[in-house]
Amino acid sequence: MTAPRPGPSPTQQLVLGVVALAPLSLGIFLWLVAPAFVDPIWDERVALFGVPLGLTLLVLVGAITALAVLVAVRVRSKLVAAVVVTLLAGVGLYLVLLAPALVLIVIELGST
Repeated sequence: MTAPRPGPSPTQQLVLGVVALAPLSLGIFLWLVAPAFVDPIWDERVALFGVPLGLTLLVLVGAITALAVLVAVRVRSKLVAAVVVTLLAGVGLYLVLLAPALVLIVIELGST
């Protein structure tokens, strides 16, 4: 029987988990500190599948964050886990920051 491959240490998994949860943490922080910043997310003038576009983007951020956490916990390769979690967290952070702007842009393009 072969020995199990070594994976990230518990400390490394904790760091990966914190990085993976960064988009969700930033979204909650912005919602608490600057609620006017996230107000466009709930605007119903722009809908995708009958749901406000901003809310759809936030669900996408949640799915990306969940995938990043899953990779942080399950993947055995330290390098692969670090690269995938960093990329997914980066995409999630961009979506959190740009979702209100994207909604406002779509509203403006639709009104002209």
